[in-house]
Amino acid sequence: MNYLELEFRKQITKEMNGLWVPTIHVENHLNPGVPDMSYVMNGGGYETGWLELKAVADVVSENPRYHFKLEPSQHRWIEAHHLRVPVHLLLSTGRVVWLVSGAHHGMFSKPVGIEELRINSVCGFQREALRRNLHDNLKAVTDRRRFQ
Repeated sequence: MNYLELEFRKQITKEMNGLWVPTIHVENHLNPGVPDMSYVMNGGGYETGWLELKAVADVVSENPRYHFKLEPSQHRWIEAHHLRVPVHLLLSTGRVVWLVSGAHHGMFSKPVGIEELRINSVCGFQREALRRNLHDNLKAVTDRRRFQ
């Protein structure tokens, strides 16, 4: 995990306080590819979920491309689990945060542009609005009652 990702994780942990019970995970040889964080939302009816965090510096360009490096073990973990439990990639491109379903993990084997992020994301929002947007959007996609 790089410095930008550590800072991103600190922000998420701080801002979700009271809304979630987060657990930080560290990948090692016993748990190759395990995402950076799992969470349980406070309140009834919501599942737990997993977040793989990636943060890169903003690119000042007319058509920026971002390289969110996923290790082969991370691709394997997400592929093995995303159909059974909510798994998302939470990506920070400086001031903007993107929530992407784990089903789209394969697109991050190469750099991606803003349009690809827009098309494949659950949502994108300004980083200063992380608490409200992340919670509300994850709540919508992890609400067990959506299947009833």
